[in-house]
Amino acid sequence: MRPALTRLQCWRTSFATLPKSIQEYRSPSRSWHRGVHERSQALRAMAETTLEGPSLSMLHVTVPSEEVGQQIAGALVEGRLAACVNIIPGIQSVYMWKGKVERDEEHLLVIKTQSMLVPDVAARVKALHPYVEPEVVALPISGGSASYLAWVAECTTHKTA
Repeated sequence: MRPALTRLQCWRTSFATLPKSIQEYRSPSRSWHRGVHERSQALRAMAETTLEGPSLSMLHVTVPSEEVGQQIAGALVEGRLAACVNIIPGIQSVYMWKGKVERDEEHLLVIKTQSMLVPDVAARVKALHPYVEPEVVALPISGGSASYLAWVAECTTHKTA
């Protein structure tokens, strides 16, 4: 029978079996830590970016298929109601409908626009959406990449729809 290892021996053994590249990350003097610090500073600076110009919003809309998502996304961008619409597949939705729990595979649309256009975006989505009660949820954008946010505002400035 093998003797039991002490806690210290187990700890030392676990580090002895680690690949060298992972052990390097354990040392605060390594460049990996400097890289983490630099990335965290960049993320902090981006989060602290204040939004100048028009207020912006991001909307979430679920759709039953990619085709419906493409149709709605195209109409919003072409009509300058949205600067960009991401179509994310593989969303699993569990919800209550008419007293019964429903489960569906859906796609998620992430829509970036000016806050003043949210009612117009919601109306356009409802007009094109096959659901009786489509999900349209708007969230304010409080900061981010200044150049990206300026682009969103620029793309949605001259509404034609």
